[in-house]
Amino acid sequence: MPELVADPTEAVEALFSDAPADGPGCVVGVVRNGEILFARGWGLANLEHRVPLTPTSRFYLASVSKQVAALAVLMACEAVRAKPLGMFGT
Repeated sequence: MPELVADPTEAVEALFSDAPADGPGCVVGVVRNGEILFARGWGLANLEHRVPLTPTSRFYLASVSKQVAALAVLMACEAVRAKPLGMFGT
C-alpha cells in the first residue's frame, strides 16, 4: 500500500501534469478523515463555451455509480477473504 502523505498536492499534480488545459478534463478531490486535503479541476467542462472545470463543477453521473458500488462490494469481499477465520468466531 502506498504511504500516506500529509499533503497530496505534489503527487496528484504529477499525475495530471500532462493533462491538456483546452480539452475535456476531470476533477480530483482527496479527503482524509473528513478533511479536504486537495481539490482541483483540469481541462474544460464545456468545450464549445470554454468553461473550465473547478472543484465545484457538477457532473452527470448517469449509471456510473453502479460500477463504483460494485467495486466497493468486491473490495469488501476481498478484505473479508484475506482475514483469518478466527476473526469471525469460527
